[in-house]
Amino acid sequence: MPTINTWNSNIPIEIAKGGTNATSFATNTGIVKYDGTRLVTSATALIDAGDIYINTSQPAFAARCSAPVLNVTGNGANYSYVCNTELFDVGGNYNAGTGVFTAPVTGVYFLTARVILNGCTKATDCFLYLATTGRTYLRYWYRIAGSGDINEELNFLVRMTAADTAYPYVSTHSETANTDDIYGGGTAFTAFSGVLL
Repeated sequence: MPTINTWNSNIPIEIAKGGTNATSFATNTGIVKYDGTRLVTSATALIDAGDIYINTSQPAFAARCSAPVLNVTGNGANYSYVCNTELFDVGGNYNAGTGVFTAPVTGVYFLTARVILNGCTKATDCFLYLATTGRTYLRYWYRIAGSGDINEELNFLVRMTAADTAYPYVSTHSETANTDDIYGGGTAFTAFSGVLL
């Protein structure tokens, strides 16, 4: 199929008629895409000189709890923990005030919720949840009472529609009251992260 006019080689044929509508690009490592009118290169999606794909605008985030939160679960209470310190947030889709990630586009996301709990003297049944608009994912584990701190993680591939939300929450059981604490600090001990695949 021809990509230039036979009567004037300086005028590209329209894409709808089999042409490229482009004669040159500013970079030799760019990803070529159609913007509705013509082919253009992307400034953020590139293939570098080593054939490695790079996309600096791909939606992704990671956040951590900056300080401990005391007495939140232990006797069955569900606690939605807020990772209030962003490590990064490409696209600005994570809300550090609410702990909620909002999908900017429809797609498959890899999400990770991590929690460390202190003060767990009697807790045996423990649950880590990842709640999304479509469904809730669960990590359950049983532990021997008095066996120390809880350190668990839940990873899942999640299909999300644009504007769907996701956030983590946790609950432990068998304490006499809600005396278990979320551990937070300068390192990402308790954290929430995700990326669009």
